[in-house]
Amino acid sequence: MPPTRTRPHPYDCLLAFVQPATGGPGGGLTDSAGRPVEPGAAGREYGLVTRDGHAMRRVDPLGSGTFPEAQEYASSDVYKERSFVYRRPYMGLGERTQNGGTTPRYYYSWNAQTLGTMRGKGPRWHPADADGGTPEGPVLGFIEANHAGATTWFILAGRYVRRHAGDLPGQQAVSLDLGAGNYARSAARWSPAEGAYGDHLLVTDNLSRLWQYDGAVWADISAAVAGADLVWSTQFELWRARGWEVSKCQADPAVGANWTLPTPVGDATCDVTGLADVHGQMFFFKADGTVWNQLSTTDNVPVFTGAEESAQAYNGRNPAPWLNQIYFRVGGGFYRLTGGQGVQVERVGPERLVTNTSPVRGAVRAFAGFATHYGFAGIYNPAADCPDGTECPASFLLRYGNWVPGEGDEEGAATFVNSYDGALVAWPDRRISALGVCTSEAVLGSTGEEGNPRLYAGFEDGGYGWIRLPKSGPNPFDPTSGCDFTDQPSFLRWPRHSMDAPADLKDYLSFDGSGPYLDPYRRVVVSYRVDPADEDDAWHALEESLTQVGGRVLIEAPTLGKVIEIREEYVAERPPAVYPPPPSPWPPGPTQPEWDRMPTPVMSALILREQLRPAFRAEYGLTIRAEDWAPRRDGGTSRLTGQQVRALIREAADAPATVRLVLPDEEAGDFTAITYAERMKQAGGRRRYGQSTDVQVTLVAYRTQPTRGIVRRFFDQLVGDLGALTVAQCEDL
Repeated sequence: MPPTRTRPHPYDCLLAFVQPATGGPGGGLTDSAGRPVEPGAAGREYGLVTRDGHAMRRVDPLGSGTFPEAQEYASSDVYKERSFVYRRPYMGLGERTQNGGTTPRYYYSWNAQTLGTMRGKGPRWHPADADGGTPEGPVLGFIEANHAGATTWFILAGRYVRRHAGDLPGQQAVSLDLGAGNYARSAARWSPAEGAYGDHLLVTDNLSRLWQYDGAVWADISAAVAGADLVWSTQFELWRARGWEVSKCQADPAVGANWTLPTPVGDATCDVTGLADVHGQMFFFKADGTVWNQLSTTDNVPVFTGAEESAQAYNGRNPAPWLNQIYFRVGGGFYRLTGGQGVQVERVGPERLVTNTSPVRGAVRAFAGFATHYGFAGIYNPAADCPDGTECPASFLLRYGNWVPGEGDEEGAATFVNSYDGALVAWPDRRISALGVCTSEAVLGSTGEEGNPRLYAGFEDGGYGWIRLPKSGPNPFDPTSGCDFTDQPSFLRWPRHSMDAPADLKDYLSFDGSGPYLDPYRRVVVSYRVDPADEDDAWHALEESLTQVGGRVLIEAPTLGKVIEIREEYVAERPPAVYPPPPSPWPPGPTQPEWDRMPTPVMSALILREQLRPAFRAEYGLTIRAEDWAPRRDGGTSRLTGQQVRALIREAADAPATVRLVLPDEEAGDFTAITYAERMKQAGGRRRYGQSTDVQVTLVAYRTQPTRGIVRRFFDQLVGDLGALTVAQCEDL
């Protein structure tokens, strides 16, 4: 205990009302001389006497009922250890900072992919262009068409219409040369319901020429139809757009009389930039962002004008039908059109996630659907921050849509969600312009369940290539999928995690991993950084990789912080053909055939174990003697009556953060009362002092300042130092 003559002697505690910085309870305080009190300074001060001469202090951050009712990670004790699980990447791209305390969506990936709860390396990119891109114009489409009586794959590769003749660079034969400075713009494969016209490929170019290919010879038929900017085929009709007008034919397109009279689409201020149909119902897309529907052979009506803007060449370009819907771009937005009796247009693009600040963002420039599984979107960011810290333009491949498993007892139930997963592939310094799914037997070598479909991607520099899609289902992590995986750096970033308590410290303890494929040759390197200031802060990798299911890896040193960022890096190293006998440095792992079927680690859950360390908060309990002539510690009595003491305590309880106490250990602080209780005693002839009450109060102190007594406050100072005291310090003695 401090010396008996130090404050709050001769009382057990001192109560003062503090002038707040702003208006509110306790404002306008004055001192004993009636002078105004500065904000934060004490005004009226009173000495109080406790029942037993004690003041109780305790720290109890847990409270009662801390044991969880359900034994699950989300309900575990946050003050001892909580396991936070990263396991739901199927919700797609997310925000940089986690919103809420549940399992988050992931932030973004780089050459990595997810499906359901699983994630691993992204698909391998196979370039098919001869020299990584030629200056012959943009790639604007891919199409299956007839060549020499068999279906094959054609690429609208700028100046050239190329035909697939092999997978290696340079094996894409030139089928049509449009001449220097020209480029192919659109293509359609069409055969009329009647007549001898047969199966043809029709192509338009930037000079509004219309070309047809019968499987052997190309012919320019522009003169017969006065040219065409775009071409599209339905089941029985061939459509063309020229400027702001459209027309169709149902017989040989080289005969001008077979075409209907041109009908206007809107006005002549901007041209038609895209054609597409849903079940034969035609839609026309214009450069001003509007969408029109064929009402009759002589009239078209607008079905979407909400995104009308200044004419841009990319608005409505290359609309992509998928699952009886049309996907198209207007401005920076990406939309889905559903046809039928009532046409509906809704925005479904990744730009809706406005909190995405990752490099994997940008406008959708190409789209293609894969069977009934999911779609693919190609986006372009002109100022992407690459993992090496450099800023460069880049294109990214996103997968659109995921089947989310049902909750509760709905076994096998799943719901399609409009999420975006990516980037599956990153293309630095390239601008994507086209996507297409190829199932041609001439390309794959086999069809149906035997061959792997391909997703082709083209760029404005004239280059293109493909990735292998899973066969017999949507899962690339199925050992029978036939997929191959990238050899480029591959990682997935999770959003900033704060345990939904961003102002409190956390102690980060360890990581656990769970996944179908984890071993010494298919491992996950976990890196983290705590309280990062910006993207340039260094990552700290765990000394051990996650190489087994359920294996815990401790963080090497005590790690405290308020926010943590986590990155999973997927590493695959081919195992040796034969393991040497013990003591071999090679740990057991998959055989080479097993590794070849799944040459990537596959994670399903990453578990972070952490502890919450809340800010120190002291609670104080006092039992105040509210009675007349309460005895002081110096033998005298208090001049306050019991009613006055009760009134003071009630006033203090009603004035949060404007109460200051000096306790026996000379700790002064600003208190807020949280409980108030009175225990009244019976008055009578045997009572020496009138009505008396024990007032029990509990207070919380968020700020404390030690105010040592005259001796203790100078305990560590020399006599010579006392000459440097200020006037204010001397007045305080």
